[in-house]
Amino acid sequence: MSEDTKEISSVSDLLQEVKNVEEYCFDPGMGESLFWYRGHSDETWELQPAVLRNVHADLIHQMESIKSSNKWDNVFANERTINRRFRNEAYSYLGHVPAVRLYFAAQHHGLPTRLLDWSLNPLVALYFACRDENNIGNDGCVYRLFPRDLPHIFLGRSENPPSPFDDIVSEYRPIIKKFIRHCLFDFKSPGEFNKLHNIPVIPIIPTDITDRIRVQASRFTFHPPATEQSLNSLLPPQSLLSILQEKKRSLVKYIVPSDKKTNILAELNRLGIHGYSLFPDLDNLALHLKTIYCSRLTYLPLGSSSSGKTGP
Repeated sequence: MSEDTKEISSVSDLLQEVKNVEEYCFDPGMGESLFWYRGHSDETWELQPAVLRNVHADLIHQMESIKSSNKWDNVFANERTINRRFRNEAYSYLGHVPAVRLYFAAQHHGLPTRLLDWSLNPLVALYFACRDENNIGNDGCVYRLFPRDLPHIFLGRSENPPSPFDDIVSEYRPIIKKFIRHCLFDFKSPGEFNKLHNIPVIPIIPTDITDRIRVQASRFTFHPPATEQSLNSLLPPQSLLSILQEKKRSLVKYIVPSDKKTNILAELNRLGIHGYSLFPDLDNLALHLKTIYCSRLTYLPLGSSSSGKTGP
């Protein structure tokens, strides 16, 4: 990750960064951005999926430590339990669906998974860096990822795949089905993962199965378990920061100062990026209308204060 961390104080700041990077790295054959974006409302948060964050892992290990002395074995055992429960008890809502589809549905509804959300739209990431009222006083951040610099998954080899589309896969690719089904439903022992190549992170283009995935221009990275050949227990997870630390432009972090968040939310609202546009359901429609017509503190005229004054 770049050592020269920049600040994003407005929508235009972020768009300028997007323009700058697209000028030197653009593939017209793709027809879309080559970069993915993610926002954190607290810039100190780990860049890991929910299952692999230390706060979650330490809690699970404390609960499950009687089973194993290896924290990550215990986390994995707990993960498999809750995913199997989700499969059993969500049947009346989802019916019989493939394991991969079920896993993305679990992520969508808030179950801790090994999926990390990204977006093709940098403004979506900027919104998530600013929206959380509980962290409004903390600096946020936006991450920019170049997913094609992750280790290629084609046949588990590091060389370039035969097609430019084979290094970022759909959720229907056999290797994704194999990883997720094997991780969560057909698991025998940690050593079995060696047969699937210990690939630390897999970039995935999801199927648009929900409105939320579509309107958020969602992309995902999947962070599978890993073992060593000589061990029968899981290794600590690798982070994107460590995997890409030698590649300067592959993972860039922009700081969003806490005192700029409210104004950025107002800018985004005027561009159609707000809670209801990204979470299109009746609850968020009602909340959006209540906010803009009843409180409006988040959407005051740009440059104004809560006293109602506008302008410089």
